Amino acid sequence: MLTPAFAEAYSRKIGEVVQRRLVTLSELDVKNCDKVQIDNVIFNLKHMLQLGMTNEERNKIVELTDLQVGLRYLKSQYLEKRIRGLQDIRFMIDRVQKTMHLQQYI
Repeated sequence: MLTPAFAEAYSRKIGEVVQRRLVTLSELDVKNCDKVQIDNVIFNLKHMLQLGMTNEERNKIVELTDLQVGLRYLKSQYLEKRIRGLQDIRFMIDRVQKTMHLQQYI
């Protein structure tokens, strides 16, 4: 039977493995893998981590993973992948700025 303790431990362990794999993409992985596929993996990771984490913990892990993948793409030798990494990082910066701007009024 799936207990909450097991679900938490399982989701954290699998989450760490998935995060580690995404952060350590090789140049060949970056070349051959569409960023949309990686975005889908990150999206699914976020939903899986709901089993054993608070929203704050989960969002921190997902955003950090997303940023690390964006940086990995930015470091690629392929121009289109670097552009995609830069676009992703810029999107994250814009999102943080909007959040900070909204929090000023709360």
